[in-house]
Amino acid sequence: MSVLPEIQAQQLIAIKARSTKSRSVSLMKKAIKNENLVETHKLQKSVKGKVHLDYGDVDRISFTLLRYGFIKSAGINTPYQIHSGQTMPAQPATNWIGKALDKPTKDLADFVAGAKANAVVKTIKFNGKEL
Repeated sequence: MSVLPEIQAQQLIAIKARSTKSRSVSLMKKAIKNENLVETHKLQKSVKGKVHLDYGDVDRISFTLLRYGFIKSAGINTPYQIHSGQTMPAQPATNWIGKALDKPTKDLADFVAGAKANAVVKTIKFNGKEL
């Protein structure tokens, strides 16, 4: 009994998504080291990824990390006050998260498009015969 093309595509996409998640986590950890962020080791250990499935289809890939890693990536537009009463200047955005996830995201999108297209082509019938 053969597996339906749609199911096979789902399985391939799920496998690719898991490997993309792992690759993205390692790229984020490398980016943390390159950005010289505060408490680098602690921030690197906090980076985790998870693949979410919805009825077998990959719904999303999510990442968690300590808040200050996100703040450094997104930036702070206004000066802020720390506990000692000193005012810290605004922090420019570095977008290290976006830079780390850009390539794996594009690769996964290309893979998903190809897998879905192959599944559609395999199920098309022409004059009552499968191609």
